[in-house]
Amino acid sequence: MKKWQLLDSSMAFDNQWFKVRQDKVKLTNGKVLDDYFIWLKGNVSMIVPITERNELVFVRQYKHGAGQIMIEYPAGFVDPGETPLETAKRELREETGYSAKLTFIGKHKNEPTKVTGIIYLYLAKNLRPAKITTRDDNEDIEVLKIPFKDTLKMIKNGKIWASETVAATFLAFNQLKFFRKLDWK
Repeated sequence: MKKWQLLDSSMAFDNQWFKVRQDKVKLTNGKVLDDYFIWLKGNVSMIVPITERNELVFVRQYKHGAGQIMIEYPAGFVDPGETPLETAKRELREETGYSAKLTFIGKHKNEPTKVTGIIYLYLAKNLRPAKITTRDDNEDIEVLKIPFKDTLKMIKNGKIWASETVAATFLAFNQLKFFRKLDWK
């Protein structure tokens, strides 16, 4: 299998919240597409925080793209000059008021056909209270603690359904070897 050939590229839309590139590409079968649009999304760090009582810490907030209040893990864009780990530490503190030892558990690619960003996933154990630093002006967050088994039921029942959060849950549970311990039918 071969990659497509990039023939030309230009910015179609460029502001601080959303950047879109228009590519002209030649497919492996020779066909040329001159209107292939790519969302230049920045990288994100997402954290799966776990309390000593085996609860997962989530944030509940309104997501305008979905038009709904959603339950997700704390996450945020990696700022220029910041590593994904530094972002994870910052976002955990900003959104939940916790600090913790973080372990990288994997990465997730949402919509690889049209989106560039990578989501770096971290497991946060041994949570310690920390002062919540300033949240973004557009964030209205409620922090939730949900037991492991209830989390799986909420995923199964569609109450937790953001793809990154679902993927992160299963990677975290795999890392912690909880699938062998739980009956979540």
